Amino acid sequence: MNLEQRIEILLTLKKYFLENGEEWQFAKQESTYHNAWFTKEFIETSIDNIVTQFLDENKLRTWINQY
Repeated sequence: MNLEQRIEILLTLKKYFLENGEEWQFAKQESTYHNAWFTKEFIETSIDNIVTQFLDENKLRTWINQY
């Protein structure tokens, strides 16, 4: 797997999070059910930060270009 493919996979993950599909909603509900520390608000805040800080295409490419 080359670098471009890895970037595309991360961008696909971002899209999955943002689409907030039925399967993803169920996973979030299950995590709250099994661990009370994973509240809906904490999950949403965490995902928002992951999407905006780590899965942003420009930030990914800037980070990768350093190596």
